[in-house]
Amino acid sequence: MAFSQENKVKVKLELKDLANEKLIPKSGIVIFEIDRALRLARPSDDGIYLFDLLPNKKYKITFDKAGYVIAELQFNTNLPEGTSLAKSPLLNFTAYGVKGSEAESYKKEKVFVSFSDNIKNFQIQEPGSKIFKSTSENLSPLQLIGDNGVQTAPDVKTKIEPQIPAEVPKIVEKKVKVQKSDSTFWSKVSDVKDSIKSVTKNIIEKIKNQSVADGSEAKQSSEIVYEAMSTKVDSIMDIKENVEAINTIEPKELEIKNTYKSLEKRRESIVMARQLLEEAKLNCKTKEDSLQVQVRELKINEEEGDILIVEQQLENAKKQLLLQEAQINGQKIVIYSSLVLLLILFVSLIFVFIQFKAKKKAFALLERQHAEIQQKNEEITAQRDEIEAQRNLLGEQKTTIEAILVSLTDSINYAERIQIAMLPDNQVLNNVFKENFILDKPRDVVSGDFYYFKQIEDYFVIAVADCTGHGVPGAFMSMLGIAFLNELVDKYSDTSKIQTSEIVNHLREKIIRSLKQSGNEGEQQDGMDIAICTIDLKATTIEFSGANNALYLIRGKQSFSEVEFANQVPNFQVLEAQDSVLIEIKPDKMPVGIYTRMENFNSQKFNILKNDRLYLFSDGFSDQHGGASGRKIKSRKFKELLLESHSLRMNQQMEFLENFINDWKKHLDSFDNKPFEQTDDICVIGIQV
Repeated sequence: MAFSQENKVKVKLELKDLANEKLIPKSGIVIFEIDRALRLARPSDDGIYLFDLLPNKKYKITFDKAGYVIAELQFNTNLPEGTSLAKSPLLNFTAYGVKGSEAESYKKEKVFVSFSDNIKNFQIQEPGSKIFKSTSENLSPLQLIGDNGVQTAPDVKTKIEPQIPAEVPKIVEKKVKVQKSDSTFWSKVSDVKDSIKSVTKNIIEKIKNQSVADGSEAKQSSEIVYEAMSTKVDSIMDIKENVEAINTIEPKELEIKNTYKSLEKRRESIVMARQLLEEAKLNCKTKEDSLQVQVRELKINEEEGDILIVEQQLENAKKQLLLQEAQINGQKIVIYSSLVLLLILFVSLIFVFIQFKAKKKAFALLERQHAEIQQKNEEITAQRDEIEAQRNLLGEQKTTIEAILVSLTDSINYAERIQIAMLPDNQVLNNVFKENFILDKPRDVVSGDFYYFKQIEDYFVIAVADCTGHGVPGAFMSMLGIAFLNELVDKYSDTSKIQTSEIVNHLREKIIRSLKQSGNEGEQQDGMDIAICTIDLKATTIEFSGANNALYLIRGKQSFSEVEFANQVPNFQVLEAQDSVLIEIKPDKMPVGIYTRMENFNSQKFNILKNDRLYLFSDGFSDQHGGASGRKIKSRKFKELLLESHSLRMNQQMEFLENFINDWKKHLDSFDNKPFEQTDDICVIGIQV
């Protein structure tokens, strides 16, 4: 189980007299982690100690109290999974001591330490410890936890020795025998040198024997080789022996480091023992206590003397190692320098040979490349002549295309003049409605959108249509639509009988007949979408019919009653602003042309009020791509723009819409990183009653 190092195991320790179970105050306590002294606990006035330990560690606690024999405590903090470190205290120990005459018949391994906790499946016992687990708060009877199960502890007062698993480790480590380690080290170095020499001699003997078997001449040459090799080996062997000895220096250095670490631990133990000794001196009460203190002080002094001897021996060993290492390093430099020179010579010869081969190969490659270049030059000359001929041909074709383009442009420009001439005069609209605007922005030179208005006595007919396609094809359809509308409206001699639904129905018939549409599968379904109104200027009523195109009406919120309006118009939708509303009068979902659904168009008639604003339009504005996201404006945004600008004069509102659409297109298209092009023809007409 993993614990954070910041979490600690809370431990409570009580020190009691085994005879009367009373607390023993002011005892010296040293806490060890394995064999390393961690800290000295301050003597407690009441014999109760509280401290924190790290989880998953092994600990040992020793006690020092004049006149007492007290058990050492050895345990682990390997807590089971799920144990909460918040419990306080988590572990409870009671250490017992024997005093006076009873102490003479006891040793530390015969005195108990009891333990209690609330942790299930927890085996705190470490080999060599003497921990008894209590079964009740009064610690009686004591139970021993060992390898043979749970046993009842014997009565301590009868001096029956309990079964103890193992001996407790001593505080002071065993002395390091440096002299013996030195002799062993140099013996191993000598053995390594002899082994290397023996193996090398065996190899040379095998080479010599092989040379003898090859014949007299081979024998003579092999003897020369053998003598040279033997001489070389003999001259190098002493150096090699010392070089190989460096491998034994590292273990020796490690041994010295480990000895230093051991000495450090012994120094820590002596410091702790000195502190305990000083406290014991202060607490001496009897002559027997003073004698025990003197004996302990003599042992500490003896231990300090041993440490000084070992330190001196270690320093001598380090000096010998440094001298050996310096000699070996110098000899290694000589060997490595010779090897480097031989390697440089060998590499130089290889380099010269490689250069010769490379030059020969490069010369052959140059000859081959020269032949290829000659061939490519001939091919390039032929290609140049062919390109020259093609360039002349392209020049002629360019001239022809430019002439055709000029002719087409002139034709389209002339078609634009014809289309503009067929549109009604704006003055007709100005005479009836002082406040109005016409926003007409063709995508190309000519447009597939058109507007129409005409006054017949007290009636005013106005329409906006969006023909299939744009450019030249759309322009042809728009001219056809204008001609048909003029023909249909002029037929009404009695203006009171003008019905927008009838006009749209007849217009659809003429379009189908003119385009010879039959409704067969795969046939092109050309036609137009239209919104058309007739306004009774006296009665201030309006009749509307739409083929996929709606009519927008903006009216003051105080003047609008949704219930009353619903009695006149069955199909509408309202968008509210702060002081006004926008009413969308829905069209029929059919085009003016052949379609799967060929029902009659409907007309919707309702009253209009002074200052009402009417808007007829094609879908070009709401379908324009642009903005930061590259999406369409859509009808919802178009309505919001009309509501936002409805308080402006009509010509100012047109400028507002035109500026918005231009800014909308200025954003860069993520596809080609260019501003957005106009998507479709745009036509919006606004009038104020």
